[in-house]
Amino acid sequence: MSVRVRPLGPEERCGAWKLDGKSIQEPTNGRGRERSYTFDNVFDQASTTSAVYEHTTKELVLKVVDGFNCTVFAYGQTSSGKTHTMRGTQEEPGVITLAVQDIFGTIASQSGRQFCLRVSYMEVRRRRHAPSRSQRAPRAAASGCAPCDGAVC
Repeated sequence: MSVRVRPLGPEERCGAWKLDGKSIQEPTNGRGRERSYTFDNVFDQASTTSAVYEHTTKELVLKVVDGFNCTVFAYGQTSSGKTHTMRGTQEEPGVITLAVQDIFGTIASQSGRQFCLRVSYMEVRRRRHAPSRSQRAPRAAASGCAPCDGAVC
């Protein structure tokens, strides 16, 4: 399991979470003992989607060409960056685009074999299929402060 921390927006409040290698810590703030959560990978705000893909998904996705089924699952709260990581942008392709490029590049390099691919993609929001971008309501701005270095809201 991996965690990618997205950059904080200017309207967001500073959080108490701190990144430390493959762990995320929640300081006590005088309320008891510190909690630490450890993951296979923790990607900070400066991490690129390409780096996330290379370390979490590429090896798994390329097993598809060898006949294995593959599932890539992004889960998190609203506005945590799942769609950005999976879909990406023109300038920074997402995990889906990078996976498709790798799969078809691998297929193209293997002459003499036939391939049959079945691919599906589904985005669920609030237990419903996602509305189109034009139907989504604008996100309300939260009062806050300047982003904190190493903090996660």
